Amino acid sequence: MALSNTKNTRTIITAISMVVAIVLLATFTKCQTPREQYFTNEGNVFGTTYHIKYQADADLQEAIVSALQEVDNSLSVFNPQSTLSAINEGSTQTDAHFRTVYNKAAEIYQLSEGALDITVSPLIDAWGFGKSDKPKINAQNQQVIDSILTFVGFSKTHLNGEQFVKDDPRITLNMSAIAKGYGCDIVAALLDSKGIANYMVEIGGEIVCKGVNKDGNKWRVGINTPEDDPQGINHETQEIIEGNLALATSGSYRQFYDDENGIRRSHTIDPRTGAPVTNNLLSVSIIANDCMTADGLATACMVMGLDASLEMIEKIEGAECFLIYDIEGEHLVKQSSGFGKYLVNK
Repeated sequence: MALSNTKNTRTIITAISMVVAIVLLATFTKCQTPREQYFTNEGNVFGTTYHIKYQADADLQEAIVSALQEVDNSLSVFNPQSTLSAINEGSTQTDAHFRTVYNKAAEIYQLSEGALDITVSPLIDAWGFGKSDKPKINAQNQQVIDSILTFVGFSKTHLNGEQFVKDDPRITLNMSAIAKGYGCDIVAALLDSKGIANYMVEIGGEIVCKGVNKDGNKWRVGINTPEDDPQGINHETQEIIEGNLALATSGSYRQFYDDENGIRRSHTIDPRTGAPVTNNLLSVSIIANDCMTADGLATACMVMGLDASLEMIEKIEGAECFLIYDIEGEHLVKQSSGFGKYLVNK
């Protein structure tokens, strides 16, 4: 009887040991299994599209949409319930997203000597590039332009703690020149917080890349050749870049119209003159430490023109530029001293 009990006990112990071993092995295997699946999330936000790819062990679409909706609820001029829309209607209450982007806009306003100015909104609307697609003024109506310029100017706005203050109640803001880049940063920060090392975030052409793609290669991004392309159909590639980067591109070749005198009017407005820019820059691609900065600098460069842009970017740590410009119908390029390290030999 004792021998039988001992034998049974040994059998039970062996069985338990095997179960424990299997559980431990399964746990160890689960911990060591690499995140092999790449997810793709796509949709619409900020009046444009987004495409996000990342390696993870679960689909994060719901969290990504929630994060993007937070940004839209803060910064969208087309969302009547946004913090920005409320401020344009006279509210003084801000939120964290608004203050972050406002402070970055202030920084770039200073760096660019006023070329980026988020108070340019009334001029954007007046020239027909805002909520209305119909142009309301033309180059001959300087009196109207001058009257609008009296309530345009970043220096006429202030943050007093969490309260927004404007010197003239007619001042309105448009953060479209910087919001898409900020949205990319917000999604990238979300993915970083989940421990995700490999991703590509693209919103309306602004991009943040980190790590590698599903083939184990560095992410590659094309810089499009600028051609008259209002519908955004042309995707001929001028150059290819790769690596961990935040990239934003601004150009004059998609959003424009020809006025009654046959003069092409770009959607990029010079807040200092009140008129669409007329320099020979066709496209500006900026790499920076974050996409919000790249986005704002790209718009500023389109206003400043070729030489002033190159001079400014060379002075900014972590920033590089690739400029495409026109000389008598020929497309030429200039780039900052450090841009070449991102270029791929095609």
